[in-house]
Amino acid sequence: MNAKLRIALGAPLVGLVITWSLFFIGAFTTSTIPVQDNSGQILHLDVYWFLGGIAAFAAASVFSFRIADGAVAEHKSLASGAVLKFAGFSVVVSAAAGAVFAFVLFANSIGQTFSTNRLLETYVPIIVMAGVVVVSILQATVWRKSQSEPGAPADPRKRALALAWVIPIIGSALALIIGLLSYSGNQNVSVWVWVVTLSIIMASVLLGTYFASVARSLVKREVRENTVEVGGGASKLNFVLAVVFGAVVTVVAFVTGAAAATSLGSSNYDGGYTPAIEPRFSSDWWGNQFVPSLVFLLMSQAIIYFSVTLRHKNAE
Repeated sequence: MNAKLRIALGAPLVGLVITWSLFFIGAFTTSTIPVQDNSGQILHLDVYWFLGGIAAFAAASVFSFRIADGAVAEHKSLASGAVLKFAGFSVVVSAAAGAVFAFVLFANSIGQTFSTNRLLETYVPIIVMAGVVVVSILQATVWRKSQSEPGAPADPRKRALALAWVIPIIGSALALIIGLLSYSGNQNVSVWVWVVTLSIIMASVLLGTYFASVARSLVKREVRENTVEVGGGASKLNFVLAVVFGAVVTVVAFVTGAAAATSLGSSNYDGGYTPAIEPRFSSDWWGNQFVPSLVFLLMSQAIIYFSVTLRHKNAE
C-alpha cells in the first residue's frame, strides 16, 4: 500500500478523533459555561461544537474518498478498492449523522418561539448541516474521477444525478424550517401546516426520483474495465424515502381519520363520548379534520404510485 492510500485510510480515523474531541468540548460547555445574550437569556451555542464535529468527520471522509477515488482512476487494485469502500462507508456515516443531528434539532425546537437566539441555535445549524450532507454526497457520487474518462466531454447526466441527490435533502430541510416557523410559540397550529410540510417532502422525493430516472435513461455505460450503473444509488435513496414517507403518511391518515370520526360524537359529563343524535358536520369539521385526513391518504398513495412509475418509465 503506497503513501497516498495510507493517508486516505488514516484520514477518517483522524477525523473521528477530532469529532470525539469537539463532542467532548461541546458536552463540557453545555454543562459548565453558559453564554448569555444582551437580555440575559442563555444562548445554546454549544450546538456548533457538535456541528463542527460532524462536519470535521465529513470533511475527512470526503478527503479520503477523493484520494482513494483518484488512486482507483489511475490504477485499480485490491488495496485502492478496499480503501475506497472504507472511505465511501465513512461518507455515508457522516451524512447519516448529519441527518440525525438536524432531526434532533428540529424535534427539540418544536413549539418554541422564534427569536434571534432560536435562529442561531436551530435554523442556521440545520441549514449548514444540510449543506454539509449535500456536498459530502455529491463528492462521493457525482464528482468522481474513477467514473469519468480523461478527455471525454462532460456527462450531461451528472447534472440530473446531482439534482436527484440534492433535491430530496434540500426539500426536507426546507420542510423542517417551515414546520419550525409554523409551530414557533404556538402548539395549536392548523393541520394544514402538516399538509403543506409533507407536500414539500413528497414533491422533493418525486422530483429526485424523476431526475434519477433521467440519469439512468442510458442505463449503463462502460468506464474502463468497469460497468457503472448511473443514478442507481440516487434512485434507491429516493425509493426508500418514498416508501418510508408513504408508510408514515398512511398512519397519519388513519389516525386523523379516526379522530375526525370520533369528534362527531357529543361529550357527556364524564368526559366520555356518547353517540350524537345529529352528527356535527360543520364547515370546520370538513375543512380541518375530514378533508386533511383524506388528503393525507391520497398523498400516501400518490407517492408510491408515482415513485414506481417514474423509476420504470422507460420499462416495457
